[in-house]
Amino acid sequence: MSSVYLEGIIAGDGLATIIMWINHYAGWTIPLIVGALSPVLVMTGMHYALISVAINNLAKVGWENIVGPGMLVSNIAQGGAALAVSMRTKNSNLKALGISTGISAVLGITEPALYGINLRYRRPLISAMVGGGLGGLFLGIMSVRRFQQVPPGLLSLPSFIGKDFTNLWWAIIGVIIAFVSAFVIQFIWGLPADEAPQDDIKKATSSEIKLIKAPLAGEVEALANVDDVVFSQGMLGKGVAIFPDDGKVYAPFSGEIRVFSSDTKHAIGLSGDNGVELLIHCGLDTVNLNGQGFTAHIKQGQRVNAGELLLELDKQVITQAGYDPITMVVVTNYNDYNEVKTVAQEQVTKLDDLLEIS
Repeated sequence: MSSVYLEGIIAGDGLATIIMWINHYAGWTIPLIVGALSPVLVMTGMHYALISVAINNLAKVGWENIVGPGMLVSNIAQGGAALAVSMRTKNSNLKALGISTGISAVLGITEPALYGINLRYRRPLISAMVGGGLGGLFLGIMSVRRFQQVPPGLLSLPSFIGKDFTNLWWAIIGVIIAFVSAFVIQFIWGLPADEAPQDDIKKATSSEIKLIKAPLAGEVEALANVDDVVFSQGMLGKGVAIFPDDGKVYAPFSGEIRVFSSDTKHAIGLSGDNGVELLIHCGLDTVNLNGQGFTAHIKQGQRVNAGELLLELDKQVITQAGYDPITMVVVTNYNDYNEVKTVAQEQVTKLDDLLEIS
């Protein structure tokens, strides 16, 4: 077990201990804290420590206020911020992305909104954290509880029904506060002029074509065939999937590691010197492995050169745990370009031509 993974376990356990202490003395603040910080906790994988505490509470006393209320309003707020971006922007691609990821977020699937819009443009992330905090504050004051372990989103509201419907009504009001707050803040705030894409106008005036190399060797598969709606419907961007051979992941171009969790190690967000923002997502639902089966050679914020080894994934460990090791290579800022198409054949070796961006 790597030292980095051990540090993640210790940090998660430490966070759970702190949350339990706060819950004992000022329980009403827990939904506020979780509602505001959930995006950060999810990005680092530390939310799993809290989920374990929540499940334990559900088993012992039949309810919990550690995860459910806070993550409910956080997810709704992330959807509100993404939808505000779609309503404000003049770019048709970003508008469509905001609508699709915003709807999925309010239903409980936040990864497309988090990585596709909110984290990428930063202001929506801040708006979502403020909205989640305000909604969580209300739920904490009203002592809202959850009675079943289900993914937090609009469809999970029945899990807040207790002996009567009072708890549910408070939960609904908290959801409204979170959504409206995040939506209004982001709609008024907007995106910085240097980050907001223009209305279907290519930023570069030349007919530049960029070739993206394959970050790993393996069998090429269309994203549409991936057994995950987030990727198959292009919610996170356009690209391709690769079923890995040896599991070694290399930098397809030089740039900076913008997104990487040292705990889960399953996804890399790379911002290239060529202007391309690339997501390399190793496996389906492998975030649940908490880093098992992955060996990282990078950290967030690090600069890497083309061809540098970034990550190693152990297919045997991943498949034995019941997960698919197929790896998605996705251009997340595809709306800055006219076209993203696959140029690779059925099989690629590392650093073969994989995608063409024009």
